[in-house]
Amino acid sequence: MTITPISVSVNDAVKMTGISRTKLFHALGEGQIESRMFGRRRLVLTESLRRFIEGLPQERLQPHPSPRARAAA
Repeated sequence: MTITPISVSVNDAVKMTGISRTKLFHALGEGQIESRMFGRRRLVLTESLRRFIEGLPQERLQPHPSPRARAAA
């Protein structure tokens, strides 16, 4: 049985998302990511993290010509 956490520490949230601690706290301050306090410990809600990441704009990369095509040009 796998247990999916409903909240994680700030350090784990940084590892899970790949964003910096500073950017995470900025998003928390802006209300883009939800957290709860339990004593002095901040717990970041995992569903909120998922919604935040899924709500970011999707990057569309431009195709690069292959090295052969560049050499022929």
